[in-house]
Amino acid sequence: MRTTYEVALSALLSLFFVSYYSVLGIDVRALPYYAGLTVVLAYALIGRNIMICERYVKERVVKPIVLNVDGELLHQEIDFSISYKSKIMVNAAGVFVPLLFTALGIAVMWIQGTLNLRAWLMLTLFLIVTYNRLTLFIRGEGLGVPVATGVIVTTLTVLSAVYAGLVEPNTAFMVAFTTSAPAALIGIDIINLRNTAIYKAKRVIIGGMGVADAILLIPVMSSLIVGNVVSLLGIT
Repeated sequence: MRTTYEVALSALLSLFFVSYYSVLGIDVRALPYYAGLTVVLAYALIGRNIMICERYVKERVVKPIVLNVDGELLHQEIDFSISYKSKIMVNAAGVFVPLLFTALGIAVMWIQGTLNLRAWLMLTLFLIVTYNRLTLFIRGEGLGVPVATGVIVTTLTVLSAVYAGLVEPNTAFMVAFTTSAPAALIGIDIINLRNTAIYKAKRVIIGGMGVADAILLIPVMSSLIVGNVVSLLGIT
């Protein structure tokens, strides 16, 4: 089952990068090679967790105890403090890959003069709030978000912006990716970072699921759907 999932994930990423490089104007004959190489490099970065800071946490703890003294139960409280270090890390595949291709996509749209910055910021802010609302705290696992729900919301949001004339149809694919990737990073992980302290985690990894993390999966799936819907409906 795991192998099937990994094959499907690799195929999804390959399909995305073929579409991404196609939008950039890469020669059709070279698309499979560029896409395949990118997927291989992304998988190679999965095991790379980079520490960005370390927090020293000290907490006061009150623990109730019950003592049996000559048949009588005595209730007391012990007051003590605990301290530990919590490392904040980022996974290279789960964070740097989506941010790199977000920056590249924005730069290309900016150079081509097709980037509506106001619309892009509005979409990104909306998705940040939405993803943050969807985030769940899973004990022993960390932060999670229903990927399917995130993809549906992102797809409908970007398509609505296209129909409203805020986003040009030929940039819909790139806008979907470049808005949802930073929005997922901020809304799911960064904003909720302070809340992870309640679990006393010794290590917090942003984008810890690597290429399977929502920071990459939601943008990849959303942009593919948006791009295909725009193409199939012939929206111009």
